[in-house]
Amino acid sequence: MKTKIGITPVGVAMLILIGILVIGGVAYYVGKVPTPVPQSIEKNNYQAQSNKDNTNNTIDDVSSFEQAINANNLAEVKNYLPDSIYVVLEGSSCCGQTNVSQAIQELGKLSGRSFSFDKNSELVLNYLSSQLKQYPTGRKLGPNLLLNDLKIGVEITPNKNKAIIGYRLVNGKVTDLFIDPGVYQAID
Repeated sequence: MKTKIGITPVGVAMLILIGILVIGGVAYYVGKVPTPVPQSIEKNNYQAQSNKDNTNNTIDDVSSFEQAINANNLAEVKNYLPDSIYVVLEGSSCCGQTNVSQAIQELGKLSGRSFSFDKNSELVLNYLSSQLKQYPTGRKLGPNLLLNDLKIGVEITPNKNKAIIGYRLVNGKVTDLFIDPGVYQAID
């Protein structure tokens, strides 16, 4: 009787060997390819206090506007407002593109409050950090307006709820204004 030696055991052995090589090759490749590391929140496009459009302003313009806000000198503030200004009032559907009178009326509601506009102050840094956590890619305030486009002022007060003012100054005029009359709760 003649014994048949088939190719089947050799074929199975070859398939097993090829399978091991393929799996080993894939494992080697996956180990060598760097895994993308997620960006931290701070590396997003959101950059606090960028003021990228706050151009052609003198330090006197900026300082005088901030002093007028803190002194509640609305007549002086009005000198920095164009005929038409974009206003965002936190917690309200008011205002959008509006006139100077409406903007002054909204700013008048902050009477008697003082603000820190120092981008390195703890108050401003804490506010911007809270916004960054809540809106990692930037807080949109209007069609072409992000919070990081504005210079921010945070109310100086022992109260936990703090008013916020944000503004963009272009060529000596405030083109955009953000007002939070006291919704923001400061971190203790």
